[in-house]
Amino acid sequence: MSENILKELPAKLGISKLVNNKTYFYEVNKDQDWVREILNELNENAEPGNIELENTDLRISLELTKKYKSFEGEFFLVKGRAEANYITRCVKSLEEILFSFEVDLKACFVDGALEKDDAYHEQLETFQENEMFELYFYDKKQIDIHSMVNEQIFLNVEQYPIKDSNVENPWLSLQTDTKQ
Repeated sequence: MSENILKELPAKLGISKLVNNKTYFYEVNKDQDWVREILNELNENAEPGNIELENTDLRISLELTKKYKSFEGEFFLVKGRAEANYITRCVKSLEEILFSFEVDLKACFVDGALEKDDAYHEQLETFQENEMFELYFYDKKQIDIHSMVNEQIFLNVEQYPIKDSNVENPWLSLQTDTKQ
């Protein structure tokens, strides 16, 4: 089976022309402006001019399927994966390090009009087609892919990267020095 993989995906995807029960496949990287924005945010701790920034990358693969149910109306299931190599700082040594991660993405977008409905009010997840999905709402017939991917990456990225677990924490030695 040959799948048409689209290499461009807008940050906000218009849903009007998407066909019901059809899956769309996307593979995007830092060549897209919104993906580059996320990568730049991941690299925010890198020294300006660091030549290793050229080796950083963010690749996103998504499958988007339009569905319909009488209560929800049109809804969209998004499954995929984000993989990145980026520069950050070790929380122990404060040295720059090239760090990598992979995160699975699973989201369900339902009409924003349902956000206040009791079935969705204050919900973070929804059960669709025998799977749990993070719950998002679309507005004005547009799915905000950029916000969803950004949120999922920063919820799952390593918050305390360590280059070498044997390195002593410099902040502890500063606290010891000041007490003497």
